[in-house]
Amino acid sequence: MSVTSINTARPKKSMTQAEIKLLQVLAQRLPHEAMGFETMTQLLRLVASWMGSPSPLGFEAFARAWLQQDNSKNEAATDALRDIFGLNSGPGAA
Repeated sequence: MSVTSINTARPKKSMTQAEIKLLQVLAQRLPHEAMGFETMTQLLRLVASWMGSPSPLGFEAFARAWLQQDNSKNEAATDALRDIFGLNSGPGAA
């Protein structure tokens, strides 16, 4: 095997059962809320960013970092996602 044929291994992505349940609940709830479709769009961008990232972080840690770095493109959706991931109140608030 030549050196040029070796690919860098990317970390396998997997969600916890709680993260999967969260996405399932949000998929049902968000379309019925104000700014729900935009929030869902930004959530989908977040999931796609996590899946495409070489970062070894789990989904929740990646989501918090993604939001803290202002990667969401809509202020109201960002605020909603920050609420969902506990960044607007409590010890993890930015």
